[in-house]
Amino acid sequence: MTRFLFAFLLIATPALPTERIISVEEFEAISRGQTQIFERDGEFFGAEQFFSNRQTLWMFRNGQCDRGTWYPVEDLICFQYETLPEAQCWYMIERDGSYFARLQGAEPQFDLELVDITREDLPCPGPEVGS
Repeated sequence: MTRFLFAFLLIATPALPTERIISVEEFEAISRGQTQIFERDGEFFGAEQFFSNRQTLWMFRNGQCDRGTWYPVEDLICFQYETLPEAQCWYMIERDGSYFARLQGAEPQFDLELVDITREDLPCPGPEVGS
């Protein structure tokens, strides 16, 4: 009976997804010269365009954009944007063949899923001219 119960539990328990924090080098390889599109719970969350010298352009879900830079801190990828006083640091995670971004200190249910990588520029307006 004990063996049967143990076998049943093994069959009935879903496999846990395997997670791996990707290295800075891996992150650079999938970001340099690319635009990454992120979703949360199946809805567009935002997009990040990556330029040379670790410069970025983030587009919020409402279409507003913010320029920034990124830099590594151990396993974290930190972003410093022009309009935010503090950097935001994320773990970039590979899970079952897909990539996710998890804000430092956040729970997995708040992960952003990387749903597309493209070479298209973000539709962000250029700097304002004159005033």
